[in-house]
Amino acid sequence: MRGSFKKIKSLILVSITGLLSLGGCMPLSITDTSLASAKNQMRVGVVLYNAADPFVMNIADSITRYAEEEQELSQGKIIIDVLDSKNDQQLQNTQIDELIKQKYDAIAINIVDRAESANVIDKVKEAKIPVVFFNREPVPQDMNKWDQVYYIGAHAAEAGEMQGQILLDAITGGMKIDRNGDGIIQYVMLEGEPGHQDSILRSYHSIKVLEDAAIKTENLAMDTAMWQRGEAKDKILEWIEQFENHIEVILSNNDEMALGAIEALEARGYFKDNKSIPVIGVDGLTQALQAIKDDKMLGTVLNNADAQGKAIFGKLYNLSTGAQSQIVLDYENDGKYLWIPHKIITKEAIN
Repeated sequence: MRGSFKKIKSLILVSITGLLSLGGCMPLSITDTSLASAKNQMRVGVVLYNAADPFVMNIADSITRYAEEEQELSQGKIIIDVLDSKNDQQLQNTQIDELIKQKYDAIAINIVDRAESANVIDKVKEAKIPVVFFNREPVPQDMNKWDQVYYIGAHAAEAGEMQGQILLDAITGGMKIDRNGDGIIQYVMLEGEPGHQDSILRSYHSIKVLEDAAIKTENLAMDTAMWQRGEAKDKILEWIEQFENHIEVILSNNDEMALGAIEALEARGYFKDNKSIPVIGVDGLTQALQAIKDDKMLGTVLNNADAQGKAIFGKLYNLSTGAQSQIVLDYENDGKYLWIPHKIITKEAIN
């Protein structure tokens, strides 16, 4: 999905239009809209905050894959345009404006800046184009601005609780976490984006599980790595220099940062001669699962990108056609919200 367009089978068109030229005064180009007047067709836009984020791209890939399945079961064309906003809210606003201008049937938005949600909702409301937010949840006040605004995702607090449970289970199962024997678990925390609800809630609840179990903890350091592997690696290298052997656990708001932490540990000679630090992430990325198998990561929490993509497509299909998709599973649905459950993944679960 790296070219301007990718054609899936004969009728589903998928593009990452953020990769098309947006420089100078050139207008945003999406797909050839000559099909727009055809009957039995749905045309939706999927706007990503950053296609460089593996988890977000997994969701986008899932959306297009289930669109392909739906088209095999249904009559008519399904056109999905996937746009990369490159972590730039101004660019995303331009992309959304173009989708509105071209009268798309529905739009799914992984918004760059949650504070911009209200303005986006005002635009789609005026254009009468329903919107599904995902991965980055607008505040309730914004969600309530219009009855055709929806959110699909996973409870962030649940992910944090499961991270804490992975660590608690390891401690109660006899794993030597408290290496210095002081009765306190010394940890560092890699946080995602500042102000992102997932960062805040995952961080808080992962530690609260331990505190509720009467396990003492000490936060040696906590800082953002912006969901990025490279930034996480640099941060862990810095903390290893600062705290030497005092770090007993590394908690990470997502797997990409957890994998960056593992790279930092490897660079400092860990995972040899039984020298290691438990690392716990969130998302269930393929590389994270391999790291768990290789005993370089204690566990992760599956943030089910495939199920989220399936649910997002199903909602877009319903909003665009008025019909129910034939391939969507039934998850917890609270009116405007549809929640996909998390799942703990450890080496025992993989094996």
